Amino acid sequence: MAIYIVFYVAMLFPGVWAIIKKPLWLHKALLIFMFLSLWLFCGFRNEVGPDWGSYKEILTYDFSFWQIVSMQAVKEAAVEPLYLLLEWAVKLFNGGINELNIILCLITLILVFKTLRRLECFPLLGVLIFMAHGYFFLFSQLRQGIAIGLFFYAVPYIQEGNFKKYLIFMLLATGFHFSALVLIPLYFLFRKRFPYFYIVPFIFLSIVFQQIHAVNLILTALVNLTGNPILVKYYELYIVKKLFEGNATLTTLMVEWLGWLVVLTVFKKRLLEVHPHFNVFYNISWIGLCLYIAFADIAVFARIAGYFRVSFMVLLPCILYLMKDTMHKVFFFIIITIFIFIRWYTPIKSDETSDGKNRFVPYRNIILGT
Repeated sequence: MAIYIVFYVAMLFPGVWAIIKKPLWLHKALLIFMFLSLWLFCGFRNEVGPDWGSYKEILTYDFSFWQIVSMQAVKEAAVEPLYLLLEWAVKLFNGGINELNIILCLITLILVFKTLRRLECFPLLGVLIFMAHGYFFLFSQLRQGIAIGLFFYAVPYIQEGNFKKYLIFMLLATGFHFSALVLIPLYFLFRKRFPYFYIVPFIFLSIVFQQIHAVNLILTALVNLTGNPILVKYYELYIVKKLFEGNATLTTLMVEWLGWLVVLTVFKKRLLEVHPHFNVFYNISWIGLCLYIAFADIAVFARIAGYFRVSFMVLLPCILYLMKDTMHKVFFFIIITIFIFIRWYTPIKSDETSDGKNRFVPYRNIILGT
């Protein structure tokens, strides 16, 4: 556990210094350090993370190239084709789960870091927010982690109105995780300028949907109607299982999400002038919150929410541009990092298997020899 805390504290103080002094070389140096550190921690981990056993099991499938291309392997394993192709290529060179993990983490981090630099919205803080709202997907849901990275990279194409490029990246994302399909039609909603008064009634409706379990009923009827074996398998794995006990509309993530959304809405007019991509990410945030609440009692949507949480990486750093006083920026940076630390520390500390073991601790790494 100490290694996670030390890394976090090591980034907090240089981050504050970067805000006060603003040297470009320091920002670049910190970004390079964070990229290598995040890749080292996640990419070279060994037997660490909730889904490690599941991915080792997938690796035991011995599918040929043509079985994957023809989708036969996808039907048998219920695993996405691009992931199976990458796995096939790694095995072709006598690689295993460690090499596959290294490659997937590297691709995802490149997508995230390149997008943050491309958007030019204090990427250092954006990376720290990624650690809280995206990084842990690489420890437990590798396939969706890369799908989230592809979506984040494609968001600027929404602002540019380039649906073709957006569609290409979403199809690639779907090739790693089928859940990315839901993002294709949402393109047209993300582009719109919604009036302020739209948000409250939509959030209210999403709460009503969750309380009557409407989405669960609709998906159950759809699975029963189609009888598709892949849908049936996912339905049994994720939808039948409940994600939360009691009132699923009062999770800490929902409260935090709603709180930041209120702040962003108050300053929306000014923030629209500050950053050209603000409207798109703002729409991703509030639409994602509505969907997260509506689907809250379905286990799989806790993962799907990861696509929408990438909006924090751009929206929250935008607030720094509204602050003229340096100490206000430092205070805001510290407040953000406290939220990040809580969101980062909680899954590590609370993770536990049926036999009482924590799947993050002790941490093991092939480079560190542990």
